[in-house]
Amino acid sequence: MNDTIRCSGHRGHWECADEHPDHIVPIEKFRVCPSKPATRHRRESSCLKCSAYRDNIANPEKNPLRKISYKLAGGFKKYYSLTREERISIRHEAKRIHLLNTAPAAKVLEHMEKSKKPKFNQGKYKSPLARAVEESKVKRNPGYSREGPGYVYIYKDELKMPGYYKIGSTKYRKGRLPSANTWGAFSCLYEKKFDKRFEAESLAHSLLDDYRVYSDKEWFKINVDLAIKTIEGVDIDAREK
Repeated sequence: MNDTIRCSGHRGHWECADEHPDHIVPIEKFRVCPSKPATRHRRESSCLKCSAYRDNIANPEKNPLRKISYKLAGGFKKYYSLTREERISIRHEAKRIHLLNTAPAAKVLEHMEKSKKPKFNQGKYKSPLARAVEESKVKRNPGYSREGPGYVYIYKDELKMPGYYKIGSTKYRKGRLPSANTWGAFSCLYEKKFDKRFEAESLAHSLLDDYRVYSDKEWFKINVDLAIKTIEGVDIDAREK
């Protein structure tokens, strides 16, 4: 039997590289692993130095990020019972907490900015419907304007997840809801009349921009009471002054 084994290190790192640059290490520097088949050398794939390095990283007492992650998840077993996406989210939060206690404020803000999910498509692409609506609001004739009285409404679609609402404007309140129900199961939760419906809609959208789901559409993930309160507070006359 060969008296040397190639050490696999740990995730591309070899603690034994100074002593054995070719990673060929004597067999006595490996732990015995009884679970391996009897026909093999029954040794671990990493030498003692690399195994100690691996265990040192995995030890939550010596790795503050792991310690915080396990605490946030409710324990070691619960942490590893979560999905990969949930564990990544917990690790981001653990890093934020660790930086708050150890790093300057600028580094914390930099981490939070990197972890922040960008808004959908950032307005780089607009759907055909969104482009048509935008073009319809452009004045083709300086003496004619489509702006006029109408309603800003809040619609709920039963086919979508709870908490998602459509906030838009219409000139004809009785015809808009039946039209919307051709592509959803809508009900009207609130509507308010304005002398200038497009201006009122635009102002309401800008006030609720942080809750917007898509950058070029009228869907918002928001508490309906907050949405109603925001629309109630829209004052076009004060804006013009």
